[in-house]
Amino acid sequence: MTILFKSLDHEQIKSYVIQSFSSSNERFHPYNYYLAHLLARKKNADLKHYVSLDSTSVSPSSYSFLFDNLSQEDKNFAIDYYNQTTSSFDSSDLLYLYHGSSSAIFSNIFLDILPSDFNHLYFYLIENNLLKKIGTNLGKAHIFSSQIAYHDFSTFTSAGSFTSYTEAVDAMVNEMSDLKKDISHLLYLLDQKDIDILNLENKITELNHRNYISSTFTWS
Repeated sequence: MTILFKSLDHEQIKSYVIQSFSSSNERFHPYNYYLAHLLARKKNADLKHYVSLDSTSVSPSSYSFLFDNLSQEDKNFAIDYYNQTTSSFDSSDLLYLYHGSSSAIFSNIFLDILPSDFNHLYFYLIENNLLKKIGTNLGKAHIFSSQIAYHDFSTFTSAGSFTSYTEAVDAMVNEMSDLKKDISHLLYLLDQKDIDILNLENKITELNHRNYISSTFTWS
């Protein structure tokens, strides 16, 4: 079922966001100096290994041990990179790393909303210092703040006000583009539904055939 933000109030949107994160909490790893080291030094294989583990299976002491065994140069570089990538957050925030692009966040966390709603939510979180993208274009990783759980989404709206004709035209063009993406997404979901139905029908046919063969041998 696809959820439409236009049908929700800000409290319901907040509840949806929190529930989406809670359902995927194993994908979020506490951001620390060692993970910053892997990102900064582009050690993608090691980074993929650690983030593939359930986040609860790697203790803070494990990361501390790994960091302590780095060279002093790597430690300094990691700390600088960590500070650089967290400068927009409050020092009291708990920060979590999600290794993946914005497309991966949409596909794996907010998979039941439209692309246009995700796009609006994504940039809203960035603008409110609840999310930071690492890397260019779609990003290679993201840092989320624990303040998402306490944030008041009352300023979250699906449409903004315009101060000029140019802004209004740009917004209309963007809305048309979003509409095309939404339609493509919904058509994809319909195609997937048809494929799932066909697979289930084939499975039922196969099971019926097995039952027939089994009953035939039983009564022979």
